[in-house]
Amino acid sequence: MNRDRLYLGFVTALIVTVVIYASYGLLNSEKKDTHYVVSVIVSNSGSDRWNAFKEGLNQGADEAGLYLNVVSAPAFSRVEEEYGIIGRELENGADGVIVALCDTSDLGGRLSELVSEDRVVLIDSDLDLEGGHALVQPDAKAIGEAIAQMILDEKETAGKTIGVLTGNQQTLAGRKRLEGFCKKIKEAGREIRFCAETDKQFQEEMKAAPDILAALDSDAMEMALDWLTGGGQTPDCSLYGEGRSERAVYYLDRGHIQGMVVPDEYAMGYESAQLIQKQLEHTESSTTQIETGFISVTKEKMYDKEAEKILFPVVH
Repeated sequence: MNRDRLYLGFVTALIVTVVIYASYGLLNSEKKDTHYVVSVIVSNSGSDRWNAFKEGLNQGADEAGLYLNVVSAPAFSRVEEEYGIIGRELENGADGVIVALCDTSDLGGRLSELVSEDRVVLIDSDLDLEGGHALVQPDAKAIGEAIAQMILDEKETAGKTIGVLTGNQQTLAGRKRLEGFCKKIKEAGREIRFCAETDKQFQEEMKAAPDILAALDSDAMEMALDWLTGGGQTPDCSLYGEGRSERAVYYLDRGHIQGMVVPDEYAMGYESAQLIQKQLEHTESSTTQIETGFISVTKEKMYDKEAEKILFPVVH
């Protein structure tokens, strides 16, 4: 009798084990294996202005099942440098690429010749082509308008001179920022004294500093901050613009930047990782375009709950 009970108990335990194992296998059968390798190519990739983007990128990659390789790259001056790196990464086995192009004219469709559209996601660099590519970025024209609005919201702006540090005008996004900014300023009856793109042009114009300086992208803000920290700023020159780096956030907190538009680059990183995975799985169109957000923030508002989520995404 005891032997029968022991045998029955053993068989019962074995059946329960098999059922649990089978159930576990069924529940996990649809989990994705981590097998896609994706290279991320951005200008000056070691800069802290990409920190929030990388945090979002890593989170999105973990959920999507991707191996990420953020390529160590300098500040690009020519798009050929980027195309060379894209080609090298693909030759070395990358399944797909996430890239921010420094020039989006892409005459002759060179990017499509280099990599098929279902293997690339562009960030903040919409191509000047019909049909487009998969893209994740904020509304560039709206950012330009938001910077202008912050200036117009400043008390007693009438009659004040405005100088513009345009940022990279080789990209469609850069030109849309400038378009949105100028349209908003001119509609309000204000005049723009100068628009400078290069550091040389900027230094020449700043020999007679304007009352208000607008920096229309993150690199332009860094250029403006170089001038600011170099002792060139006059007390009456207000600084507005787009910023993302820890340095820009610091100077906003110190009151040296009067107003700043901050793109949600955590969301941009997360969405780009999710999108490239879906493209490689052929579950998403290669022309999908995702618009991420941004905030307009001043020193007084930078520690509000919603602002903190974008300014300090790692904390949250």
